[in-house]
Amino acid sequence: MRPSKLVDLSWPLRPGREARPLEIARIDATAVTHSEKRGEGWYIMHNVSLVSHIGTHVEVPYHALPQGEDLARVALRRWVGMAAILDLRDTPAKSGISLERLKRAAEEAGGIERGDFAFCCTGWDRYYGTERYGEAPFVSREGLRWLVEQGLALFGMDWAGGGDPAFPDRDNHLIMFEAGIPYIENMHNLSEVAGQKVLVAALPLAIEGLESFPLRVVAILE
Repeated sequence: MRPSKLVDLSWPLRPGREARPLEIARIDATAVTHSEKRGEGWYIMHNVSLVSHIGTHVEVPYHALPQGEDLARVALRRWVGMAAILDLRDTPAKSGISLERLKRAAEEAGGIERGDFAFCCTGWDRYYGTERYGEAPFVSREGLRWLVEQGLALFGMDWAGGGDPAFPDRDNHLIMFEAGIPYIENMHNLSEVAGQKVLVAALPLAIEGLESFPLRVVAILE
């Protein structure tokens, strides 16, 4: 298959300009490789320091379950698949997305089959980096449980958090994590594919002992 269009569903990261720490420090590659044979001219490497929950990032069960899968243990099949993009752009600020509304959006997007992804599009990414971003809608706990029952491989949203703020954040996470489902926060450009079912690749680095990391999420359109 040759894609006719690629849609980037993630934010670029800007060292020194993110809400959470991200720093890069340029070093001479010779200091690391201890090689005198690199040739003349520009040849660099970087040290990178960051909070793992930054920008568009995925969280895996190890985040809230000590025996849960870390990034290196999550099966590769969970990172590439068909995603139902649930069009929820009519949801008001700070309000819950009900089970009924979630089901309707899923049906309009072509349904959710076992092994699919489900990404919630509220359009709230337009407020990314502003105070208004914290006023995003959220998915009701009943809605989260229903999504789990559909046999999701991966869940995502275009805001941060995802669960009902009336409950502890960890408890909301556990609804997905206890079923082994990773999820992505702070997605971008979902409005470009809202209401559709599209092939998506969402690949984080497979790092042992890590519960979260930024990733590049791409919709691949035929």
